[in-house]
Amino acid sequence: MTVSGDGVVQLFQQELSSRQVIVDAIRGSVDDTDSAVSGQIDALNKAWQDVNRMSELRDSRLHEALVLVCNLSFSDHDIVVTSLEWH
Repeated sequence: MTVSGDGVVQLFQQELSSRQVIVDAIRGSVDDTDSAVSGQIDALNKAWQDVNRMSELRDSRLHEALVLVCNLSFSDHDIVVTSLEWH
């Protein structure tokens, strides 16, 4: 199965959204008075913020790469597309 660059981004965003629901459920089910659990939730929040930040960076870089590919000449474009499909 070959998925276009936009398709990969969409699939990744869908996966991220589905995991956001899980993270929100975990956050909502925790008793804030338990310090051990509170520390774990803080770590979860920081990790989740990092995931979202890296996701946005990845999306930006993929978009920039797509723009560069679109600006290549036709023969160069064939080489890049073939290379991308091979991976």
